[in-house]
Amino acid sequence: MSFVRRYDGYYPGNDVISQIEGPVIVRLPPPSPINGVQQGTVGLAGEFADATYAVKVSATTGQISSNPRAVQIIVPQDVQNKLGGFDELLGNFGGEMGNGFVSLRNKAFAGLVCVPVDNITPATAGQSSYGVRFWRHLPTNQSATIPQPIVPVQAATVAAGRQFVDGGGHRVRVASAFSFGGQAAYLSGVDGSVTAGGGPAAHQTFLSAGGNFIANGVKVGDIVVLGVIGGALGLGSNAGTYRVQAVTDATHLELEMLDGSNFNWTNSPTTNLPYRIHVAATADTAGAVSSQHVAIATASGFSVPVRPIDASIAISTSLTPSVVPSTDTATAWDPLSGLTGMTSPTTGDGAGNHSVVYDANIHVNNGAGTAQLDARYTAAIDAMLSQKAPANGIKIVLASRKRATIREKIKAHVLAARAAGLTRRGICAPDLGVQATSSVIVNTEPGVGANRSEHIDYSWPYCTTTIPEAVGFALTGADGSTVLDGTLDTPFDEWLASLESNLPPENNPGQTAPPVPTLLASVTGYGRGIPDLQMNDYIALKAAGVAALFIDPGTNQPEIESGVTTSLVSSEVDIAGDRMADYIEDSIAIAMKPYSKLNQTTQLIETEFGEIVAFLEGLKSPNNPAQQRIVDYAVDPTSAQTADLTAAGITVFVVQVTLLQSQKNFVLQTSIGAGVVITNRR
Repeated sequence: MSFVRRYDGYYPGNDVISQIEGPVIVRLPPPSPINGVQQGTVGLAGEFADATYAVKVSATTGQISSNPRAVQIIVPQDVQNKLGGFDELLGNFGGEMGNGFVSLRNKAFAGLVCVPVDNITPATAGQSSYGVRFWRHLPTNQSATIPQPIVPVQAATVAAGRQFVDGGGHRVRVASAFSFGGQAAYLSGVDGSVTAGGGPAAHQTFLSAGGNFIANGVKVGDIVVLGVIGGALGLGSNAGTYRVQAVTDATHLELEMLDGSNFNWTNSPTTNLPYRIHVAATADTAGAVSSQHVAIATASGFSVPVRPIDASIAISTSLTPSVVPSTDTATAWDPLSGLTGMTSPTTGDGAGNHSVVYDANIHVNNGAGTAQLDARYTAAIDAMLSQKAPANGIKIVLASRKRATIREKIKAHVLAARAAGLTRRGICAPDLGVQATSSVIVNTEPGVGANRSEHIDYSWPYCTTTIPEAVGFALTGADGSTVLDGTLDTPFDEWLASLESNLPPENNPGQTAPPVPTLLASVTGYGRGIPDLQMNDYIALKAAGVAALFIDPGTNQPEIESGVTTSLVSSEVDIAGDRMADYIEDSIAIAMKPYSKLNQTTQLIETEFGEIVAFLEGLKSPNNPAQQRIVDYAVDPTSAQTADLTAAGITVFVVQVTLLQSQKNFVLQTSIGAGVVITNRR
């Protein structure tokens, strides 16, 4: 008799095997396949209408501070939902650009992560902006005996970028989308009672003998809809939407106007008034901040960041929408009826009277960049250096605004990221004022040579594309013209990023085969002011390391004439070569991670060797030429290994890979004529 023993997934060791006689079955797993690491996620820093991911708002004070962080864009609607729509005041059109929405419009990315630049908080020392509080009216009650809304209460959203004005015409734009809830009333009655003639005050007493307010959970900040708009006497004159300022006892509430202004109950009857009570979030943005202490005087209720357009706004200032929604009536209600905002009662500037602080260094409309704005871009790019998702998946980095400091930062970021184990490459371009080849091929800013590296790509000339959302806005073209039809000049680095994002890493982004025609289909031509570039221009651009846009005159198809990096080292010239090297290295490194800290056995080394070989064999694909991605490879697990390395727990694999070369030229050697004798046929 003997025992059969089975060990799945590991070799038990000779001491275990020799414990007793009998057959031993050891099933070891085959080498795990190495799944290639995608190289196509783009990280963009830019100026967006929605600054939710650029700032943070204190829950207790409403103070806004800079806090740029990465947000992943999964579906196209995420751009609108997380970053906002088109804002014609953001970016320097015809110059440095900077408008993040335009950077993304008409382009496809295999993966996209954005970091909005903080274009909200002032840059001047000692100054800070505070949030704004917004509210709306709810539909009136149906009648004196029916405390139900004339129409169901609906949720409503105010998109980032919506414009509001103060009494002096000074403008702000909402910098973070906000919503009102659609919750039905949780308490209602027809025995409401008020006392008229007590004199104007910030709050007045409301009575309901049957309300039982404490037991029903009424809270400060909840919304009370009283009376009937258009009703007779006090039924109508006291009608409106109020906020609970205090819960006095089971039958008494102190109510305030939504804007906190003084008021008084008026006219008879002042009893038997219909009322309903909704949670605060149905009509007040402060309702999403706290379930308590959100009366109008409480700073914590001012939580929505806004971007000042032309001036600082004083504390406790009423803001009305530039496009005013329909007024609520006895028979009709718009979900945003009564939409109004108010600035915080807390001062944020040195003068002591503004809570929304305008700083021209940050908030100037359509202007050239500043050192302060450069610093905001630097912070946004730094936010991509995180080891946490989604920032850690970024492979390609670029910025919407084209300035020397930002280009320098992109290169520094790429090198720092690679040193930290995050594979990155950067893509940049000059501003739209650079319109001559001679200005591009130089080694000083804004030329290509200022930030050379095999991990940096530089693209020019710029192109035009149509942005439907820009139609009707008077924007500046690169030649100084006024553009109204939405056909804007855009830097080509963003289009190059789309190509690199979607193409396999071994493919030359200069190819014209699919999917390139689709990816560049929205390019409508060379940008305004670009001269008639000739062959010698493109020869010079390639030699200098510029991935240059070329529009084929025969097909009108845009393409990259030469898929080159900015490096002038012969072995570092091709974009595809550097990207494919990153792909292979990353894929093998990720696959080897699970083996770290395991005992350095012969079996472990053979397993690692087998996985690397299997991965590279798959890339070579000798049995399926259509799937070939490399020419050849060799993996050597022994020649570089020394006893000292082994003793230190270090295993060295020498991996050599010959990459495919893109077919850049065709040579037709011809001999054509009546006397030609055919000597070679195939």
